Amino acid sequence: MNPVTSDGSITIWNPVAAALWSIILSPAFGTYIHSLNWKILNEPQKEKSAKVWFYVSSIITILSSLIVVFNIGFGYLVYLLNLVIWYFIEGKLQKLYVNEKLGTSY
Repeated sequence: MNPVTSDGSITIWNPVAAALWSIILSPAFGTYIHSLNWKILNEPQKEKSAKVWFYVSSIITILSSLIVVFNIGFGYLVYLLNLVIWYFIEGKLQKLYVNEKLGTSY
């Protein structure tokens, strides 16, 4: 996929949409999409950080799924905490970066 379209805009996922879809699909989904965005935006350090979040979120998602089997409330709490912590530490940064650098041209 060519990240630059014919009109000069960059093709990336909407970072806010990726975060919102993470509520349903898993925090690992949002972290993976954000890592792809960082790659397209040519930000290797931020891409690397997003990949670390992807691996951590994947493990936490699997563990919280196993916890749900034994304690539904606690398992969902772990899942949601993972999502909230990722978004406010890492995910929100991409939203701000994209707004500042690209505005609406993506």
